[in-house]
Amino acid sequence: MHNKVFNPENIKILGWNLALEQISSPHNFASSQIAYHGFHADMELDINPDDDVLKVSLRIEVITESEDHNLEEAQAVFQFIYYIRLEDISAYTLSREEDKIVLHSDPGNYIAALTYSTSRGILLSPVLGTALKDFILPVIDTDVLLSGTLNDNA
Repeated sequence: MHNKVFNPENIKILGWNLALEQISSPHNFASSQIAYHGFHADMELDINPDDDVLKVSLRIEVITESEDHNLEEAQAVFQFIYYIRLEDISAYTLSREEDKIVLHSDPGNYIAALTYSTSRGILLSPVLGTALKDFILPVIDTDVLLSGTLNDNA
């Protein structure tokens, strides 16, 4: 168990990459017929406590749900990779079975919020001019993203 008070200023984004960007806009797709945008998001953390760096992989899938006139739906897949330095990361990790390392909830939530909100802003640009032009990644509770239960009720 750690006794340190977590300071979010110890988080530094070292770099990021949009590793996958696939957008499918069917021919003659009528954006005006979109009733809503469905989405799915998964986050994985790869932690190396020896060098205070972690890799965050955030995958986002989007699909439209249209009213009458669209025969096919528009859809997209995005994969973001973030490289983040967390000073003294070993103070905020727990070893688990099968050599898995788990990050405590405080830094985990800050990192999830930072990478997810950064991705929200980045996604505004690639969807411009596509059938997904009105899609904005919704605000979420990062606890459900980290636990893997974000889309359980979808």
